Amino acid sequence: MFHLNGNFPHRAQPSVYPPIVTGRFMSSARGMNVLLADAGKLGARIAQSPAFARQLMIEAQSAQTPRVYKLLQSAGIISKMEAVYSPDGLRIAFSSDCCRLTVFYSW
Repeated sequence: MFHLNGNFPHRAQPSVYPPIVTGRFMSSARGMNVLLADAGKLGARIAQSPAFARQLMIEAQSAQTPRVYKLLQSAGIISKMEAVYSPDGLRIAFSSDCCRLTVFYSW
């Protein structure tokens, strides 16, 4: 197939995308819902519990990584996660086989 661009014919480039098959995409969306639920649980726990928020900040700012993960898991998180903290806040990446969700909480 040819397309005209000005005065010169050009061949249409073949698509670099795979054929449209929605199964994996839909499965990824279902997996993302689990990650979003875990992020929501943690956000709610931090927002509603001053004691939890304080303890999480204390442990993170003291580089007590095992205690940070224990606190995060106590919020009911079931997904794999990776926590990184800095003087600016806490970044958590929730992940599964299909997707990844990263959130950042400032302090």
